[in-house]
Amino acid sequence: MLREQIMLAVAHANECRYCVIAHHSWALSVGADERELASLAGLDPDGVSPQIRVELAWALARLQADFGPVDQEIELALAERRTPAQRYDLDTVVRVMTIANLTGNTFDALLSRLRGAAAPDSHIVDELLVGGAFALLAIPVALMLSLREGRTPLRLARRLRRPA
Repeated sequence: MLREQIMLAVAHANECRYCVIAHHSWALSVGADERELASLAGLDPDGVSPQIRVELAWALARLQADFGPVDQEIELALAERRTPAQRYDLDTVVRVMTIANLTGNTFDALLSRLRGAAAPDSHIVDELLVGGAFALLAIPVALMLSLREGRTPLRLARRLRRPA
């Protein structure tokens, strides 16, 4: 459950709407509490259970530091709770989620460009390559999520649509 909670918080921090929807659903399916997920959505480590508070604060600090060093106090608190291998795994989760989030956001930039509003600091080649790969990968993920939620893929697609 910790992994899904961290992934959801990172998705919120990186503002990837696709990953937020998927990881919210998956966190609920592994037993996460809806109130705690709301705290994760608000990126409020104090609002989550003490069992994951340190891990969440560390993950968000790593993200904010662009994977550079974090505050020594947070680093020491995590070292007291987790082995070096567990800390490495946690860092890997944050890094992989960030890559996935950037991929989803690049796909959104491609969609914006197709609607006639290119995203600032985005490039058409990146959007086509990364966004295209995301679109291909999103199909099986969306089907799996639809099955898990008991929704049709069309209802899931409506949930993913941005308001006009």
